[in-house]
Amino acid sequence: MGDAIEALRTGSTFTDREMSYDYRNIGTPTHHSGTLTGATFLLTPGGQIRFSHYDVRAINNVLYDTILNGKIIQQVVNAQPSLVQFEIIQLQGQQYQFAWVNVAFGLFQSKIDAVSGTRTEQLELDPTTHQPLLHHLVVVLVRQSPQTQGAYAPMGGTGWLVDTYALDPNTLPFATATPLL
Repeated sequence: MGDAIEALRTGSTFTDREMSYDYRNIGTPTHHSGTLTGATFLLTPGGQIRFSHYDVRAINNVLYDTILNGKIIQQVVNAQPSLVQFEIIQLQGQQYQFAWVNVAFGLFQSKIDAVSGTRTEQLELDPTTHQPLLHHLVVVLVRQSPQTQGAYAPMGGTGWLVDTYALDPNTLPFATATPLL
């Protein structure tokens, strides 16, 4: 039960850090940092490599420019984590414990309206229904003993690190073949 609670906390913290950003703290066009990279401390070494190659916060300046030009502040609200799946998988001759955590959440956005130039603040709305959008970030966590995480372990040694993740997926993401690299 304790491991499940730690997994839920880690999944929720990762979602908050991954999906929230503030134009006043996103780094520079050549070095994204601050709120754009605030979740990377919870990634496995392999997850950090995948982040730098595939995450929209790191691969180019499209999201960076959108946030900066719109002076966007975005925050996760009403995050609700749930444990979807737990599995022990053998990879490269070793057994790893994986937990799939689904975090349902909304997004509060504060930004400059492109037409009027005034700041608008509201929950992110579905453009068709005009109702608040409910997102799902599925976070695949891999168990790493707190004793092996060192003196500066993420979240004080949560015991779980993020292997991979997917926003609003149709199916659960796969655990990677090299979770701890």
